[in-house]
Amino acid sequence: MKNPETLRLWNIYGDRFMITGPGVNLEVNLSDIITFVAGVSYRTVSGIDPNNEYVDITHVTSQEMSGVNFNIGLKFSKISKK
Repeated sequence: MKNPETLRLWNIYGDRFMITGPGVNLEVNLSDIITFVAGVSYRTVSGIDPNNEYVDITHVTSQEMSGVNFNIGLKFSKISKK
């Protein structure tokens, strides 16, 4: 039986693993309703047990889950009535 305190992230199980992801975003208003968003972050993962039966199936390591992430997007909003 699994420990009820075991963390679960999709099919990655572990009694203790940590994900940290500090980052920064920049937002620029293109119009009254459209905002452009761009950002960068760094995700650090530690503590994934490579000998765990579920991790053994996917072969995911802490190093593979860690790295630089970039994001871009658009935000759409309604014009507020004043």
